[in-house]
Amino acid sequence: MSGLRKWVLIIAIILGFIAFNYWGPRMIVKIRNPIFSFLDDFDIDKPNPNIFTKLQITSKDSLSLNAIYRKTKEAEKGTIILVHGIRAYKETFIPISSYLDSLGYNSLLIDLRAHGSSGGSYCTFGYKEKEDISLWIDELVNIKSSTTNIGIWGQSLGGAISLQAMAHDKRIKFGIIESTYSNFRTIVSDYFSQNSGFKAKPITDYLLWRADYLAHMKSDSVNPLDVCKKITQAIFIAHGTVDNKIKMEYNKSNFNAIPSKDKTWYPVKDAGHLNLWNTGGEEYFDAVEEFLGSLK
Repeated sequence: MSGLRKWVLIIAIILGFIAFNYWGPRMIVKIRNPIFSFLDDFDIDKPNPNIFTKLQITSKDSLSLNAIYRKTKEAEKGTIILVHGIRAYKETFIPISSYLDSLGYNSLLIDLRAHGSSGGSYCTFGYKEKEDISLWIDELVNIKSSTTNIGIWGQSLGGAISLQAMAHDKRIKFGIIESTYSNFRTIVSDYFSQNSGFKAKPITDYLLWRADYLAHMKSDSVNPLDVCKKITQAIFIAHGTVDNKIKMEYNKSNFNAIPSKDKTWYPVKDAGHLNLWNTGGEEYFDAVEEFLGSLK
């Protein structure tokens, strides 16, 4: 190898490592990331101001967090906090808020930190978000028209955060959890493998070490399975049987670890990761309604 080619190779390796070291961990925790800007969906449902009230709180680390609140027109049974998945936004739950309205539930549709119209750049996968949800509960309690019978409904990342929130704050009386994982380090490794075509634990461990530093979090403290043994509230857990993003067995492990005497496991036949509502259809929502109707 000529001297010039040798130096070109060395420089390419150094630049490649710098790029990997910079972008790799940010692809895990940084939500407002130009790499993913092409995924933004600007054609989303807009909240009707005649139906939804805008709410805003400030997190413990001074971020502005935003949500919209919908008060039911029926006899009030409770309020459910709706928690979206990664790189999603509160508006994805507008159809569910309509459904809950018909059942007599108010709904609070939140934008997680670093998502939608909320402030921040980094997702901490429940490390800080569980405390944000407690602040939202404080806000709900302060709304005179809102009941203190509070539940939570989380999807994917939102499901993982909701499980942590239920263990953290017992004011949450019940939960509906969809399509989530049990171990954060494992799911990062799975996603890396899905996108790269190979597994490399030393690489993902390094990326998580860097991600922890960037987002001021601790990856090993945001495992849903670790907190499930603290969940005594009523809970309904659903997962698609052909989910190719998050294995159904992960969520079943969460379910098995929960000591609550009032728990329901609901596999949605032929559903993937984010299509439980459409694939499960009326039968799925009948099961959700049965669960809600069983609450004491």
